[in-house]
Amino acid sequence: MKNILLVLFTISAVSGFSQHIKIDKKKLGFLKNETHVQVKFKYDNLSFNADNLSEIAFIDYFKDKMASRQIDSTGWTNAYFLHKDALWQEAYVSKLNETLERYQAPIFSLDESQNANYYMLVEVNWIYAGYDIGVAKSPSKVKLNLLLFDKKNKTKIATIPVGISTADNDKEDNDSEWTYLRRIQNAFTNSGFKLGITLKRLFDKK
Repeated sequence: MKNILLVLFTISAVSGFSQHIKIDKKKLGFLKNETHVQVKFKYDNLSFNADNLSEIAFIDYFKDKMASRQIDSTGWTNAYFLHKDALWQEAYVSKLNETLERYQAPIFSLDESQNANYYMLVEVNWIYAGYDIGVAKSPSKVKLNLLLFDKKNKTKIATIPVGISTADNDKEDNDSEWTYLRRIQNAFTNSGFKLGITLKRLFDKK
């Protein structure tokens, strides 16, 4: 029993450490003078799951899985790109802004027409959806890297290595239409929360 508890504690500690975000407060001090920061997402080096499937291989895997069950994969494919190009990004930015709403922080926005001096590039490098089979479950995870640029001359100002963020999933997630994609969204939401908690150290309260 003691060995089991030790293993669980170790896993918990590693998970908590992997979600800690380190920042250089001096390099990010310019954010105090901004009202808005544009946010862009980049998926160029994205891989999935423990075997690091490419995005194409990941999509083909689901298509083949559905085809073997004589299920049309069109709906799932459309839902995947909706989540990737909109819902995951909105969940991340929304939670980030919600976490910072009581502080004198800029608003982070996906709106490309937003008048902002800087933009934050979110590099999505790895995604794991986790699972929940009743007797056992595993949290969803995303690995992100953030780059902040001067929008006018496209000069990189700072890098924030977010690393892996995890999120537990509940019955509501398992009952949703696209369970796999919903679980991933939770990890994006939690990553936005973690960044917000970190950035609070830069700003005064309202």
